[in-house]
Formats: sequence, C-alpha cells, structure tokens
Amino acid sequence: MGARGNRVSMRSMLVFFAILLFSSVAYGESSCDTSEKLSRAINAWTGPSKYVNWFECGSKTDREERANEYASLIFHVSGRGNHDPSIVAAILEQESGYDRCQVGGPTRRSAGLPVHPTKAAVIELFGTEKARKARRVSRLDLGAAQFLWPYGAPYRVTEGVPIEKPLSLDWTIEALGMTLTKHRESAKRRVSVFNKVLLPNDYYWTYHHTGYNFSKSYYGNVIRRANRLARSCNENNGKG
Repeated sequence: MGARGNRVSMRSMLVFFAILLFSSVAYGESSCDTSEKLSRAINAWTGPSKYVNWFECGSKTDREERANEYASLIFHVSGRGNHDPSIVAAILEQESGYDRCQVGGPTRRSAGLPVHPTKAAVIELFGTEKARKARRVSRLDLGAAQFLWPYGAPYRVTEGVPIEKPLSLDWTIEALGMTLTKHRESAKRRVSVFNKVLLPNDYYWTYHHTGYNFSKSYYGNVIRRANRLARSCNENNGKG
C-alpha cells in the first residue's frame, strides 16, 4: 500500500511538473487584447469544428453568441479590476466548462442531475432550505464560477443571495471580478513552485479555489487553460 501510494504521488508530481513546463512557455505573451479575439478563443474551446456542440443549462447553445456574451462580460470586469482576461476566462472554464447552470460534481451526481443540468431543475432541487434538507445538502457549488452557496463563499458574496443570482452569468462574473480584486489585496508573500518563484500578482487568483492560500494544482490547471486561450488569441492577431 505504501509503495503504491508513493507511485501515485510520484506520478502526480510528474504530471504537475509537465503542466508547469508547458505553462511557462507561452504565458505572458497573450494577445487577448480585444473582446473579439477572446470570444473566438472561447468559441474554439469546444473544438475546431463548427459542428461540435456547446451545451449550457441543459441545451445546445449558439456557440458564437455564447462566446461573445462571455467575452464581453469578462472584458468589462477584467478592465475595471485590472485582471488578465485570459485568466478570468480560464477560471470559468476550469470551474464549470462555461456553464452558468453548473452544480458541483458530487452534489450533482448524488441528486441524479445530468452533466449539464437545466436552471429549472437546479432551482427545484436546491432553491429552498427545505429542498436542500431533503437532499441532505447545506451548501453547494453553483454557476459558472462555482461559488459556494448559500454561504461560505469568499467575502460573503453569496450570503443572503437567492439561488438565481449564482446561476446568472452577469452576476457571477461581476462577483468573480470583485473577489479577485480582494484576493489580490490579501496575497502578500512569494511562493515557490519547483524552481519558479511567483509574486502575489502571479498567483492571487488561485485563492478563488482555496479561499485563502496558494494551490499548486489549481495554478497549473488554470495556467494551462489560459495558455491555450492566449495561443488562440495570438493566432487571431489582425482579425479583431
């Protein structure tokens, strides 16, 4: 058991090290400097073919329309808070796969919900305290940014908020921008990731996942996604 545990641990370290090596190549060279470029990069997330579907809130969506909506909101909030739009988009991708009706995996599966639940189903199952008690759920991760609701999210952003708010994209991205700004203010120390030293401005957004501390795995996953978005934006240079 001990040997197997060591093998698993070593494998995890190697995978994460590979993510970091891959991440360090392109990041910082992002050309996601317009909403149009970011929209095309988000659209490409679902696949290179226009026939690949993007499901959100239980149904197939118009890919271009949805990507435009996400990119526009992300750019507005990122510009106001001086956040990297590629990072903000990557957080939403990491948390929910760009699905404003998403529910945290364990809760979703125990409730028998599909991978992309409808808004009506989420509200019916979890919208009231009585409904949550019936399913033995006191709080759950909700929406595109997976904020913990109805309480427990950073800076009390979901306290006293009806369930419809975390399932609303404009509210979610506004709340994400506000909490990221506060996370940046609270991040003070340097952290080491293998041979790489990160300053607070390099990693503060990982607090969205932990609430208070740096997370190596979350850093690696979000940076990998941000790099892919950045490469797509670079390919779109001159088109937007």
